[in-house]
Amino acid sequence: MLAIEAKMATPGSYVGWLGVLNRCALFVAVTYILIGFMGYWRYGDYVAASITLNIPIEEALAQVAKMFIAISVFFSFPLSGYVVVDIVCNQYIAKNHNPKNPHRIEYIFRICFVIVCTANAIAFPNLGPLLALVGAFSISLLNIIFPCWIEICLLYRSSYGPGRWKLVRDLLMLLLGLVILGYGTYSAVIEMIREYSDKAHEIKAGSSTEIKTPEEINAAQDAATLDYPIVDDVTASGKSRLLRDFYL
Repeated sequence: MLAIEAKMATPGSYVGWLGVLNRCALFVAVTYILIGFMGYWRYGDYVAASITLNIPIEEALAQVAKMFIAISVFFSFPLSGYVVVDIVCNQYIAKNHNPKNPHRIEYIFRICFVIVCTANAIAFPNLGPLLALVGAFSISLLNIIFPCWIEICLLYRSSYGPGRWKLVRDLLMLLLGLVILGYGTYSAVIEMIREYSDKAHEIKAGSSTEIKTPEEINAAQDAATLDYPIVDDVTASGKSRLLRDFYL
């Protein structure tokens, strides 16, 4: 975010209530909420970690959607590694070591970056637990702990405001970030152990877990509904008993 703000023609328009950052964050949040809501509405408890895994691949529209997702990942991948490459190659290697072929070193680093990301995708095909672990680190450290700690250090020689309210606010947010970091990391690691240990047992047993197709989901839902026959004439006590059994 700081790198994008520094490259803007008017960096002042990046922050603020109606700044670029808030508008982009609002758009991303609304998009994620809508896709998550629609996905859970359609597939219920059978929804996968990524909604694209539930899309039937034999349909032409689903194949077009997955093709667009692959294209978006392909074109957005260089953006996700821009800051890392800039810090390592331009800020550290170029300034401190003054190499003879900086472009060659940058190309090698970019190739290694892609290989590591590809190996990570192969090693962790189910991204749900891994994303939870990354989210626990990024949300707590980058968004809460580091900004509050930086502000405490910057305001140390000046003032924390009346009653040191800025210091109190930052300390409370630091505590919240540490709680999120600890609990999020613990739950994500437990989920990863459970997920991949189950996968290992399934591989040893010669079986595999498949994502249910929409037809299988509909069949499972229909089978669950058939367990409760439709009754036209039910007494008050029988009706309450039927409702109780249904919800149980």
